[in-house]
Amino acid sequence: MKKVLDSPVKIIGGAVIVVEAILTLILTTGNPSEEQKLWITIGMIVSLILALVAAVIMHWIDNKQVPSGASLDTGEKNYEYDVFISFPIASMPDDEKQQNIKEFANQLEKELNRLGYKKNFNASVHFSDKHDYQAPKVAAKIDFDALDKSRNFLMIYPEKLATSALIELGYALAARKNIIMCSDNLHTLPFLARGFNETFKNVSFIEYKDNKQLLSILTQTHDTYFKK
Repeated sequence: MKKVLDSPVKIIGGAVIVVEAILTLILTTGNPSEEQKLWITIGMIVSLILALVAAVIMHWIDNKQVPSGASLDTGEKNYEYDVFISFPIASMPDDEKQQNIKEFANQLEKELNRLGYKKNFNASVHFSDKHDYQAPKVAAKIDFDALDKSRNFLMIYPEKLATSALIELGYALAARKNIIMCSDNLHTLPFLARGFNETFKNVSFIEYKDNKQLLSILTQTHDTYFKK
C-alpha cells in the first residue's frame, strides 16, 4: 500500500508548496484587487489544508506498515545475524530438559556456522548464564533488537509451554521474517500458529520426532528453509 500511495502523496505535497509560494509572491509583490486578495487567501488556506492532509496520510501509512514496533524486512535491509535461534529456556519443566535443549541449540549453531550461516543469535549463549540477573526490560530490548537484525527466525518448540519464544514468533511474523517453526507435532503449536505455514508464504513448518532428526533435516535441507 505504501508503494502505491507514497509517490502520489509526495507529489501532492510538493505541488502544494509550489502553489503556496506562487500565491504568496502574487499577494506580496503584485497589486491585486480586494476580490483577488480574497481568492488568493482562500487558495492558500486550501493548499495548507491539503498539505496537512498529505502529512497525516503519510504518517498513517508509515505506522500501518510496521506493526507492533517491529522493523519491517525489506530486500535492501542489511542483517547482522543470519539466524535467530528461538527456543524455551526458563519455561522448560525440569533442569535436564533445559540443559538438553540448550546443548542442542549450541550444536545446531555450530552446524549452521559450518554451512555458511556465520553469525547467529543463540538465546542459550546470550541469556542463559545471566538470565536471573537481567531485568525483563533489558532482556526484551536485547532480544528484539537482535530479532530485527536477523534474516531468518527459527523457533524450536518441543512441547506445549508458556514461553517467550511464542512472543518472539509473533514479533517475527509482524516483521515478515523468514520463519521456520519446528515442533514434534503441528497440534503442539498454539491454535493460530498451526495455520501460519499455510497462510503466510514466509513461514515453514518442520515436524520432528527428536533432536537428532531435526538436526539432520535442518542441515541437509537448509537451502530449502533458510535465506542467505
